[in-house]
Amino acid sequence: MVDNEEKTLGKRVRMDGEKAVETLKEIALDKGLPHTEYALFGVRCPYCGKMDRIRPLEPPDEIEKILGEDLKRYRAAWEALTRRDCEAGICWFCRQVLKLDEDMTVAGSFQE
Repeated sequence: MVDNEEKTLGKRVRMDGEKAVETLKEIALDKGLPHTEYALFGVRCPYCGKMDRIRPLEPPDEIEKILGEDLKRYRAAWEALTRRDCEAGICWFCRQVLKLDEDMTVAGSFQE
């Protein structure tokens, strides 16, 4: 599982992978993310099996104004999960947060 630390009021708060997935999901549902209308075709959701419903989530810097006070939590979750070789996405059908490979052609679970 991937770990991340965020500076909050001079303290470091650890965010593990499971907490990061839940945080991204909560914020994405609350804010209606992803903000851009962009679906990945030919990518199957590992949870519900739907195709054409997978959407990449935007990096925090691209949606700062939309996130508002949730920016720090979203950024910490984003940084805990994403790396050079993967991005975060969400299935717009079952609302599960997904790990997308660097080419955004395969979706998987962050718990793998």
